[in-house]
Amino acid sequence: MAKGGKQKKTKGKKKGGVGTVVLGLFATLILIYFLSFAALLVILGLVPSFVAGYVDRTPDKAKAKVVAACNLAGIVPFVSDLVKQGITSNNVHSVLLSGYTWLVMLGAAGLGWALVWGFPKASHAVLGYMQKSNVAALRKRQQQIIDEWGKDVETTAQRALKNSNFRDEKQGEAGGKPKASAADVKKLPPPKKK
Repeated sequence: MAKGGKQKKTKGKKKGGVGTVVLGLFATLILIYFLSFAALLVILGLVPSFVAGYVDRTPDKAKAKVVAACNLAGIVPFVSDLVKQGITSNNVHSVLLSGYTWLVMLGAAGLGWALVWGFPKASHAVLGYMQKSNVAALRKRQQQIIDEWGKDVETTAQRALKNSNFRDEKQGEAGGKPKASAADVKKLPPPKKK
């Protein structure tokens, strides 16, 4: 910290700014020139993306990018239909007044928001399930080892676990430094012959 409790400002390039606005306006003008009336459809259809960009305050705007990609995927079919039919004011007017058009465009943006908010939760649930199944498989293998080597291996392993920093759901958190050594393992009897 500098004098007076003020933090030093780091010199870095600010994202966004005047250059981004000028580039956006230039892209809009090109869109209007080449697609004329269809540009109105694109601009109105991308409103959810603009809102997502405003709401997402993270530096990389990852959430806004996901919503914009899904939103754009919902707009492209209607723009391609307009290009095929001919971009006239009547065609654009009929597409803009269709409820199906708005359902698809806004539904695609809604799907983007569902991906942003739902996918992390779903992946967390899947990973939690996978971890629980791995723990169950390890406990089964542990029981097989105890059956093969006898109870001595279980008590040595429990003593090592108790004295280590390993955290287990059933046993809670153990504290202290690991005290199990190679000598503890050497004391184990050989496996039972079957």
